Amino acid sequence: MVWGAGVRALFPGLCDLAGAARDDERGDGARRPPTPRPAPPPGHPRRPSSNVPLIAAGPPGARYRPPAPPMAGAESNSGAMRAAALAAAAAAAAAVVLIARRRRADPVVVTSEAELAALAVSRSALARALDPPPTVRLADAGLKRLPVDDLMSLRVTTLDVGGNPGLDWGGVERLTALTALAAPRCGLRTLPPALLSLTRLRALDVSHNELTGLDGVGALTRLQRLNAASNALASVPADIGALASLTLLGLRDNALTTLPDSVGGLTALRELYLTSNRLTALPQALGACAALQKLQCAFNPSLDTVPESLASLPKLEMLRLAACGVTRLPPAFARAPALA
Repeated sequence: MVWGAGVRALFPGLCDLAGAARDDERGDGARRPPTPRPAPPPGHPRRPSSNVPLIAAGPPGARYRPPAPPMAGAESNSGAMRAAALAAAAAAAAAVVLIARRRRADPVVVTSEAELAALAVSRSALARALDPPPTVRLADAGLKRLPVDDLMSLRVTTLDVGGNPGLDWGGVERLTALTALAAPRCGLRTLPPALLSLTRLRALDVSHNELTGLDGVGALTRLQRLNAASNALASVPADIGALASLTLLGLRDNALTTLPDSVGGLTALRELYLTSNRLTALPQALGACAALQKLQCAFNPSLDTVPESLASLPKLEMLRLAACGVTRLPPAFARAPALA
């Protein structure tokens, strides 16, 4: 009875969701009454009653085995047994929710450490259901350490740990499957060295921290999106030019005075955000960013010139210079191919 009661208590809408998933499989969208089962013979132990299918971690086709009668002295362990049963019920319930959502083609999102742990317990039963792996959002969860083992067991590729200041980044280097990591509002002053070993990352958000530099970011050569807005950056490292796949670079609300000439190596860059810095000049090397479409430099009052090389960019369609010191653009901009 603990299974049914525990599942219903922890996941009150679970039975309807699982039932709807089974109806979706039939294709007609109609709920059908369950097929009555013959009553068990006298003396046969009854299976716990529940409308939720039990998901076991054993091999496919494993038969249900009723629990053994309680042994003498088991009452003293009733609290521990109940806690274990509820934990197992939570794991099975979470598994059913995920499978039901997958059948409905809804994205799977994990939003708490408890749910993450429950799914990790059921990972063998979910091996086929979790494809692609779930998105894990543990923002503002009061995390002190990353649940690395659980994240690894579920092959998590997208992780949000924003709003957890003081988070210990130990073990993050083991999350080699990560392709997207969000860590805003984590109180970071430097990029954790272990984070720089995640060479599969394609998206990194370290905005709204206390970063004074981005040293080592050039090691993340697969990055396509880098958001480092709202920090205390006074400069950008030269190895930024190694990010040849980068399409978006967000650096607004910092203390930048210029950019290194190596930005010319960002040949895939489409969007560059430099609003609200302390820019005094832009490098001529920006003219080598042939894919650049949007360049936002507003609210840089000391910026009074714009490099003429920008006028030759074939795809540049937006150039924002509001509240800057620029009073006139070079004559070449009259022939800019895409600027309106």
